[in-house]
Amino acid sequence: MKTLLSLIAAAWLCTACASSGLFATSPQGPGAAHTASGQALAPQAAMDLVAIGKSSKAEVAVALGPAVVIPFDSGKAVWVYRWPGADQTSRAATELVLLFDASGLLANVRLRPGYARHE
Repeated sequence: MKTLLSLIAAAWLCTACASSGLFATSPQGPGAAHTASGQALAPQAAMDLVAIGKSSKAEVAVALGPAVVIPFDSGKAVWVYRWPGADQTSRAATELVLLFDASGLLANVRLRPGYARHE
């Protein structure tokens, strides 16, 4: 239940930060997953490089690059990777959200696809 509440709080924070323009949307900027050589990763490919209960923060940083990090007082942290959508808005962006437990191991992963723009 605590994990679920943490994820809900993290999602709310991500939404608030995204609407304020805090997240980078550059393919090579913070929050855009890429390999050590700088090659951009697709969202599913990035998700496939991490393993719940096995991947540490250091391993994820090496595999995916820098993320937008949201630390919590409990020692848990949420890392967010974003891919801009067709219209370059935060609503259209695809997000990979990683929850780390207090020990630094990956506890949960969520891939949220971007939403299509309604006109």
